[in-house]
Amino acid sequence: MVSPVIILTTVGGFFISTLQRFYVATSRQLKRLESVSRSPIYSHFSETITGSSVIRAYGRQNSFILMNDNKVDANQKSYYPGIVSNRWLGIRIEFIGNCIVLFAALFAVIGRAHLNPGIVGLSVSYALQVTMSLNWMVRMTSDLESNIVAVERVKEYSETETEVRNSLNSRYFVVAGEEVNVGV
Repeated sequence: MVSPVIILTTVGGFFISTLQRFYVATSRQLKRLESVSRSPIYSHFSETITGSSVIRAYGRQNSFILMNDNKVDANQKSYYPGIVSNRWLGIRIEFIGNCIVLFAALFAVIGRAHLNPGIVGLSVSYALQVTMSLNWMVRMTSDLESNIVAVERVKEYSETETEVRNSLNSRYFVVAGEEVNVGV
């Protein structure tokens, strides 16, 4: 006969891995959208700082503030769902952890005739710690897999072929995949 603890552990592990797979796929795409919508904010801010004297000279401060607000709003439209999905995962993980505590306490009550009170207290206290550890573990592995998007972008940029061979003073340039001597 199979122990109920093994059955509960197997079902809980399956449920957690299913949650994590669903969350990671969603979170990864939301992080991509958020990082793509964040780039225009930085470039607009940099351009605004660089051209601040011209913007003030032509009295266009309000239009640049409005453009910045629109870019931040567009970024928040992709950032907020990431927070919501994070909370979605948190609620489900906490539910699983609370079920672990419930079953630890339930088994302690059912087997109270055969169990030592110290062992019961220890098992319930470990069940509470498992809840925190489970939450931390799933969150960290999910964040690691979601943040790999940044590594993918760095890898993509590092594999991009450069246009200039050595420096701007070089006589050789790469045009359409071939070196061309410009004879400077």
